[in-house]
Amino acid sequence: MRTIYIFDIHTGRYLRTITANDPIRDKNDTIVYGKLSADMTETAPPECPAGHHLRWNGTAWETIADPVSETPQIMTEEERWASLTPAQQAEEIRSKRDGMIEDVMWRVERYQTQTALGVTTTDSETQYRAVLAYIEALRQVPEQAGFPDSVVWPTLQTA
Repeated sequence: MRTIYIFDIHTGRYLRTITANDPIRDKNDTIVYGKLSADMTETAPPECPAGHHLRWNGTAWETIADPVSETPQIMTEEERWASLTPAQQAEEIRSKRDGMIEDVMWRVERYQTQTALGVTTTDSETQYRAVLAYIEALRQVPEQAGFPDSVVWPTLQTA
């Protein structure tokens, strides 16, 4: 019975250990009989500490420290906002504003379609005008004093 240590032929990184009788099979399941293929050794690797991996250098095993990946810092929304430039803040506010306009634009389109068809509208003219006023107030958000540091979001008036 033989103990064989298999490594990646290109990087030397340890892959697995096998115990075998002749014939020995390589990683492609090809029989190599009593000889070892180029990605095998009978030299036992040392213990591998956490955060490391083993690499065969052609004559011996080396213990290599794994690359340290940076853990992303998790910021609160306030910290994230404070880290943005004024131009980035303004862009985010405009994007939010555009989404709010899209959220109600269907009501304008429905009212206009129903009016053009001469059918009874779902919204009253007062409700329709309230939606239009809301959209216009949203469009004026970037003109507010203190923008983008301070924004007062308009609300849709319901009748």
